[in-house]
Amino acid sequence: MKKINYLILALVISIIVSMSGCTGPNGNNTTGNLSTSEVKANVFENKFVSFEVPNDDLRIEDKSNDTSLYIAFYDGDEYGGHIQGLGDNKYTDDAIDTLASSLGLEETTVAGYRALIDDTEYTKTLHVFPFDNAKNPQSQINIAFSTDFSSYYEKVKNSFVIKEFPTG
Repeated sequence: MKKINYLILALVISIIVSMSGCTGPNGNNTTGNLSTSEVKANVFENKFVSFEVPNDDLRIEDKSNDTSLYIAFYDGDEYGGHIQGLGDNKYTDDAIDTLASSLGLEETTVAGYRALIDDTEYTKTLHVFPFDNAKNPQSQINIAFSTDFSSYYEKVKNSFVIKEFPTG
């Protein structure tokens, strides 16, 4: 009888812990319907992307799910930036050319894909257009940081890898 009481107690504790919204290293969600993400040796990785973690004290919240990508960065309570997949927005090469020329955006390559740099006084933004020849037109992934977090932006940009294209 005593063994059963301990088993029930262990089961109750397990249920409470699993429902508590616990977070893993750097604030990554480890429960709920959000994506599984990991931080190993200063590299963040989820289903869609991976990149070097810019700062050990940086809190990363992965709110991605099976089809959409959204990762937020915080230094303490201060919001620093995000990575967001815009799978619903589709761009052809001509549309990207028009966007770049009409807004005067500089073109670069990130993670082996075409990207546009859209920096302002307050934000540093990259519009990355992951392209798979079998999936045309292209979707978009934005990497955006406050200019106060420029060094974080540079580290993410320079180590960014796209593993899978978000569709939502």
